[in-house]
Amino acid sequence: MPHSLLKDFKSNVGYYTTIALTTAEIYARDYAEKELDKQIQLLVKDVCPPTAELKKTFKKLEAIENVTQNTNSKIQKYRDVQKKLKAATTAGKVAADILAHFPALTAYGGPGMIGLVLSFPQGLIQAQSNLLVWLRKTVETLEDDIKAVGDSISSATERFDPILLKISAVKSLATSCATDQNLSLEERQSILDNINRKTLSGKDALQFTANNGKVFSIEVITDPNSPQIAPKRKAIAKDNRGIVILEGPLSFSSSTDVLIKELKFRINNQLP
Repeated sequence: MPHSLLKDFKSNVGYYTTIALTTAEIYARDYAEKELDKQIQLLVKDVCPPTAELKKTFKKLEAIENVTQNTNSKIQKYRDVQKKLKAATTAGKVAADILAHFPALTAYGGPGMIGLVLSFPQGLIQAQSNLLVWLRKTVETLEDDIKAVGDSISSATERFDPILLKISAVKSLATSCATDQNLSLEERQSILDNINRKTLSGKDALQFTANNGKVFSIEVITDPNSPQIAPKRKAIAKDNRGIVILEGPLSFSSSTDVLIKELKFRINNQLP
């Protein structure tokens, strides 16, 4: 029967996701970070650069921001892909469970004079068994894809965190120099040291309701062991007892929102 000839489900979603986001990481490492470091060095010399140099800095910064925004959009699309894979996996598990508990009758009838009413072909029973095996293998393949996509997203996100910090640093320094050419080196260093390093804790903590209905308190804290010029921060989630149940990775990101969104994603996908 044709139903018994089901081909194994094969997927390259995880592979292509890894290739796409690895390409983005290479851009981050080989171009964006180096160019931003160069601009920071230019902006923290003894005196502010002349106006002509500042114009070049703003133009390069705009180009880097455009590519970075496109990459962030790409990462978000793969997050959506991961959600769809999870939905498909759930559907496959439900179908397999129903099929596994569906009685495979070989004959239907009754005792005595009723006798045999209907006999099911052996091939139909075999087809049902083959379909169950196919569903289970498909679910396993989809679960592998979910992990591969998730790992690629996490790696790309962490790689782009330092770039977000440096974009903010270059933008603030260049804007300050453009506004006041006489800005001292100490003042510019202060801008660099204090750029967007907000923390959320205690009464300022964010209350977040996860997909499972549980409420968590999200805080953003600074690693006391990280260097002052580029401190690392991370978001943490506490339950209603005040116990930390999940932590985001230490990050150079200058955006508190980035850290919070990443932890929300982890809460919805890692906690039962």
